[in-house]
Amino acid sequence: MQNKNLLLITTFLLFSCNNTTISSNGKHQVIFKNGNEILKTLEVNHGENALFNEDLPTKESTDKNYIYDFIGWDHSLKNIQSDLVINAIYQVIKDEEIEDGDFLYRPIYDESIFSLTGYELRFYNNLEFEGDLIVPSQYNNLPILRIGEACFMDTLISNISLPETIKVIDAYAFNSCENLQSLNIPNECKILKNAAIFYDNNLTNISLNNLEFIGADNFHICPKLESLSINENNINFTIENNILYNYDFSSLIKVPEHLSNVTINNQTTKLEEEALSRLNNATKLIIPESIETISKKAFFESKIEEITIEGNITTIEDQTFSHCINLKKISLPNTIETINYRAFYHCEKLEDISLPDTLKSIGDFSFAYCYNLKDFYIPSSLNNIGYGALDEQDSLTRFTINDNNKSFKVFDDCLYSSDYSKLIRVPQTKDNIVYHEDVKIIGSGAFYKCQEFTEFNLPDDITTIEDYAFYFVNTVYHLNIPDSVLTIGEGAFQNMEILVDIHLPINLTIIEKNLFDSCPLLQEVNIPYKV
Repeated sequence: MQNKNLLLITTFLLFSCNNTTISSNGKHQVIFKNGNEILKTLEVNHGENALFNEDLPTKESTDKNYIYDFIGWDHSLKNIQSDLVINAIYQVIKDEEIEDGDFLYRPIYDESIFSLTGYELRFYNNLEFEGDLIVPSQYNNLPILRIGEACFMDTLISNISLPETIKVIDAYAFNSCENLQSLNIPNECKILKNAAIFYDNNLTNISLNNLEFIGADNFHICPKLESLSINENNINFTIENNILYNYDFSSLIKVPEHLSNVTINNQTTKLEEEALSRLNNATKLIIPESIETISKKAFFESKIEEITIEGNITTIEDQTFSHCINLKKISLPNTIETINYRAFYHCEKLEDISLPDTLKSIGDFSFAYCYNLKDFYIPSSLNNIGYGALDEQDSLTRFTINDNNKSFKVFDDCLYSSDYSKLIRVPQTKDNIVYHEDVKIIGSGAFYKCQEFTEFNLPDDITTIEDYAFYFVNTVYHLNIPDSVLTIGEGAFQNMEILVDIHLPINLTIIEKNLFDSCPLLQEVNIPYKV
């Protein structure tokens, strides 16, 4: 067994130059390694700190009875005086559970000498306890070093006091603790893994102390959280006005969701994913000129009413403002080129948005469910409108367009291709339209939910009806498709709920799938002989 254990041991070497002479550019090379794998290489100014801000290194176990888990580095990351190689250090956790009272434990071994050094608190099994809990600092005369994955998840505990022996809090550890009001992160704790503190409805404040790594999805869906604090000597993160940033303010990580006054530091260049999500008290926000990147879902489900973006960003990423149901007004800079998938999806009160003429593309469903938009402006550079981007706009009455746009045209308040050959979108509030004489194609979703129509008099020379063209038009009883039509796309008449009869064109050769799906009153369909 001793030889077998030796196979589990990985020797970590720390290389440092004996010569501490400062290089000609005043910097030192710092290499982060995971075994033989180089994770990151930095140039660090003499006397400054080295920071590794990527995902945690991982190591596969060579024995199924053990789990390796990263706990830190084999060298201080502070006050770098020479070139360094910094290696990952792991704990070895034996994959066995020991039950004692309300707790399950797992043994932890030192990797270098493979001796028992402490325990992981694997699980707390008293799901009925609603009071205050003091977590033991030791078991079997050895320290508790970790809080295990999902250890306290779904418990009813009001307050939890963790011992100073804890070095790692694993993923989901305090996820969905609906009664939890306070939680201390011990000074010795360096790692808070993904969603460890998540969906805690009554948590009001928390100190992050000396954390070196904070995984994704922490402090999300914590609607009463308004105060964050940190050890002033922490070199990895900083907090200003209760807002969590990385060490140099360049990246905003998370704004507590109960915070009402939000001012972003003017050194910040990036808003991380869900950085300002679910803000429930802030009403107005200015995004400063320094901001260059707004990550996807940055404002997801936030209740902000008015936003001004002064930063020089070019892209509104996926779901950035999705489900901002109180957002009424947003000012975009004249640098925006792309608005991505569901960027403003379900911004139900949005009524004032100025799309800059630099805008080239809006993605699928980007403005779907923007119920209060009345006029949709087509900027001069816009050349792509994604699928469903203009759906569920109940108040939209017209499209207006910059005269210099070369990709689209507007006729009778409806949106067409530049040569008028394709009808792209009809505002849902219209009850009839005058077709342009050059139209040949009814585009995908062109009449989606146009529920003010009671009949359609389609032009006699159209040739194509694309996918879902009349989807959810549930106010029309009869539909006559001109014999000039050669192609009808998938689901073109789906959910026409009161459609009784339809005439299909004589030259149709294919009936696509779902063509009449959810048309419960349909009684008569002619099948052309060429089908």
